[in-house]
Amino acid sequence: MEYTLIRKNNKRAYLRVKNGAVIVTAPLRMSKIEIDAFVEVNRAFIERNIKKFQEIIYLEDGTKFNVMGNEYTLKVVPSLKKEGIYQDILYVKNIDASLKKILKSWFYSIAEKRFQMISNQLGIKDYTLKVSFYKSKWGSCTPGKKLITLNAYLLFTSIEIIDAILYHEFAHTIHFDHSPSFYSRVLKWYPSYYREHDRLKGMNIPKLKGKNGK
Repeated sequence: MEYTLIRKNNKRAYLRVKNGAVIVTAPLRMSKIEIDAFVEVNRAFIERNIKKFQEIIYLEDGTKFNVMGNEYTLKVVPSLKKEGIYQDILYVKNIDASLKKILKSWFYSIAEKRFQMISNQLGIKDYTLKVSFYKSKWGSCTPGKKLITLNAYLLFTSIEIIDAILYHEFAHTIHFDHSPSFYSRVLKWYPSYYREHDRLKGMNIPKLKGKNGK
């Protein structure tokens, strides 16, 4: 298996898969045979992450994507005067800032309604909602700031999955960890939480390219 090798004064070797490429960082004294063996031991992890990278759908001109069960097509027109959704086509000037802004606004308009409904249902007041694009988290709760944050990539999922993440984060207003008590409360509030969470893990969600995909 091909990989890029970086030598450092480390105590142990570690590897990562970035954009489909395998990068190994190894101690200065570690032999090539040992490094090859280390890579081979981690073959399953490497192949799983390479496959995951290969299956990523990046949003670009002509990309078809789903929002709440409805299919749309992204159309990039640099000379466009007015961006927005017309029938089943999302028109933008570029794939950079304008697309990110539209998707965030679109998701916020959906998520805010669910946020307010669940907040009122649970009697949890004074919290505000923020949405942004993240690589490694679907949501977060900061009780000290009375803030709940959602990943704008949830736009490409479903109302049920958005609700599951919201109930999860609202549970953190009471339980600050992921203890059995925490999950008991989540399931009390939203019995289908695990089902929706499993659906989310199995989805191939479109991504923004470059710096805006953070």
